[in-house]
Amino acid sequence: MRTSQRLPDACFGVTAADEVGYAIAQSLVLEIGGEPFRVREDARTLYHAALAHASNHVVTALLDAVEALRAALWGQELLGQELVGDAPGGIAERVIGPLARASLENSLQRGQAALTGPVARGDAAAVAGHLRALAEVDPQLAQAYRANSLRTAQRAHAPKEVFAGLLRVFGTTMTTPKPQFTAGDLNVYPSPARGLRCHPGAAQPPAAG
Repeated sequence: MRTSQRLPDACFGVTAADEVGYAIAQSLVLEIGGEPFRVREDARTLYHAALAHASNHVVTALLDAVEALRAALWGQELLGQELVGDAPGGIAERVIGPLARASLENSLQRGQAALTGPVARGDAAAVAGHLRALAEVDPQLAQAYRANSLRTAQRAHAPKEVFAGLLRVFGTTMTTPKPQFTAGDLNVYPSPARGLRCHPGAAQPPAAG
């Protein structure tokens, strides 16, 4: 779908230097069929972080899942079925697509009640099995799953057995280290000069980087 086709019904974050600027921006957004909302000048970085988290990191999680599923399906093709490969749009994407879309819609409509799965139901054994299976494919996949599962466990108020399993890396107990950042590790996004700005929200968030 082209970007222009996503504009109607999209939400647009608006910042402006004064009320006149807000009124002009609101009119422009309404004219193209969008929904305007205000973003405080001091909240611009937080606004950008939220959109980057919702777009960039969803892509990463989905592609990690696709990579793991390809590894699980490879060499098991049925007679006449396309081979499992690395090209987008294959069987792995077709399997994950409906599940991912349903999860997204449920999350937006039901909130926390949409959270399901082994972490949410406190199945520590299943989570440990997932970590072992993913580590055989790619240790980085296992680490990403572990990090996401920890956050899921916090949201779901999972039992302590789940947390203990996630903080144990294949028999070695470890604690989550405190991040150590240096200037070279951080990308700083300076706020543009004050004035009229319209940032497409749901349809096309500002480039995260």
